[in-house]
Amino acid sequence: MGECNISVVHGSTHKYVRSALLPLISPTMVRDQLLPTIDQFVRSYVSNWDNQVMDIQQKIKEMAFLSSLQQVVDKESMKIKDKIMPEYFKLFLGTISLPIPLPGTNYSRGLQARKAIVRIIREVMEERR
Repeated sequence: MGECNISVVHGSTHKYVRSALLPLISPTMVRDQLLPTIDQFVRSYVSNWDNQVMDIQQKIKEMAFLSSLQQVVDKESMKIKDKIMPEYFKLFLGTISLPIPLPGTNYSRGLQARKAIVRIIREVMEERR
């Protein structure tokens, strides 16, 4: 979702975005840096699940979100997780819905969630500066 989404842009802009994204998901990068970090996070996240009744689907969604958030922001900025998590789930629903920009649709809520996420990330960036 957005103007610079890799599935939306064409030509030289698509090439530029693709060349920026590919090194982040190369097999070497995934094997050497991403998987060990995710493995460590998942082990620590799951370690306190003993003898509890829980909604496993919700926990897995939270775990996937928190793992990806940890890759983007450092651990001290994880304080934004409570603000950004509901917006992220709205954004996800918006990306898998029909692109009908009418108020009240998942797509419309996804667009609004994207704006909120960008605003939150900008605030974090300004705070770091």
